[in-house]
Amino acid sequence: MEIEFSQNIYYSNKKKIPIAEVANALLALEEVSALTPILLERLFDDVTVQNMSIYVDELHSGSLKEKIKYYLWVAFQKNIADQSGIDYKNLENESEEKKSNVIGWLLAASLIVALKFAADKAFPNEQKPHIENQINITIQAGKDITGVSEEKLLETIKSVVRENPDAVRGAIGFSNPAKKESDSYLSIGEEVKFTPELLQEVPSGLLEDEEQERVIELEATDIYIRATDKDSGKTGWGATIPEFSKKRIRMHIAPGIDLTFLAHMDIVVGNVAIFYSVDGEGKIRKPHVHLYGIDKERSISRNGQP
Repeated sequence: MEIEFSQNIYYSNKKKIPIAEVANALLALEEVSALTPILLERLFDDVTVQNMSIYVDELHSGSLKEKIKYYLWVAFQKNIADQSGIDYKNLENESEEKKSNVIGWLLAASLIVALKFAADKAFPNEQKPHIENQINITIQAGKDITGVSEEKLLETIKSVVRENPDAVRGAIGFSNPAKKESDSYLSIGEEVKFTPELLQEVPSGLLEDEEQERVIELEATDIYIRATDKDSGKTGWGATIPEFSKKRIRMHIAPGIDLTFLAHMDIVVGNVAIFYSVDGEGKIRKPHVHLYGIDKERSISRNGQP
């Protein structure tokens, strides 16, 4: 199912923002927006996001106002409607505002938490009262919007931001245009405002991170199945991919792949995207793989038969 929604972004700057800075801010926002599919899947057990695209729908000069349009391709089961009170299966018939509620909130919450990570890294010994206050306000609102407890929302967002350092750099880059003027603010939608006082607690940049997430795509590669869960494509799976590493890594299975078939295989030939980080010593850290296609005819079952 495809969901379309939009989000308004507003910089209150009095001076015009150069095109290059607008472009950099939009690219930075894309880094943070990439967390949205991950958060949807982790917060709602029966949601799988298959793809997401982001476009600029409108730009207004002067005080910069942007309208960002998102397209998500999502597979749903039933419980998300029970959790949030919104019938996502009928979102096409809902208002633009209602469609944007959960996903728009996730973007705002990801941004403020990522800014907190950036501020703590840049200024570890300083208090950040305005950032912390905005996090509290945002998370409290999120409970009503998503139907998920405040504790789970905050811990899940922190976990996902921690795993994706590019989002922290993205949050900084996205806030930088507003930081150029001491009395400017940045707002996301109608509810969330990053005040001048909050933005003063945010660094304009970070020293190069020791670790950056990378991705490698392999096609028609051997995948040795080491752990299985026929009831879920998100958790419980592990594999060794010799073309990448001899070590077992956790695996996420894309929608449409037959989990029962996969669970009976010892080796499958398939297409994967492997995400990992490299530390300062060149060692691979936190690898995880997304399996998005298999060749059943070339797979080998546990009894040695195709």
